[in-house]
Amino acid sequence: QIMNAAGTASGAIAFTSSAGGVDINGGTGVTVDGPVVTIDASGASGIGLTAATGDVTLTTTDAAKKVILNTGTAAIFSHTSDANDEDFTIEQVGAVDASLILSSAGTGVDAIAISASAGGIDITATGTADGEDLDITAVGTTTEIRLTSASEQVDAINLESSAGGVYIESAG
Repeated sequence: QIMNAAGTASGAIAFTSSAGGVDINGGTGVTVDGPVVTIDASGASGIGLTAATGDVTLTTTDAAKKVILNTGTAAIFSHTSDANDEDFTIEQVGAVDASLILSSAGTGVDAIAISASAGGIDITATGTADGEDLDITAVGTTTEIRLTSASEQVDAINLESSAGGVYIESAG
């Protein structure tokens, strides 16, 4: 056990290696606990987190707290695949009234962009109750909804209903 009961500075206990690395190995686990925990990696490889058999869990114990990436600069959350079926999934689990919300306060024309550079894009709503629809709404008085296709096929834009009708209305 290493303890400093008198020091109050941020480096009251320091582990320093001037040439090699520092390894901390716990037989049943390692706990790092404090009012603020900072991990700073200045090398090109950054920080690697690996869980050999379990998940990597980021938890905030207070409701509505955030996991924040790169305040004040652009950020990328990235996954690289090198074989088929290595999908990248962002999911909301739990069959309760909870939602996956993508939100942007950006003011650019691409405040939210969904793009596929080679494949298609599928949007599916499997709701069976009234109101569980797929809604696309533009609320600004100069905001339009545009469906555009560069396809040369006869069904380049296809509006289809397998059981009900197709209703198009204009108030202008």
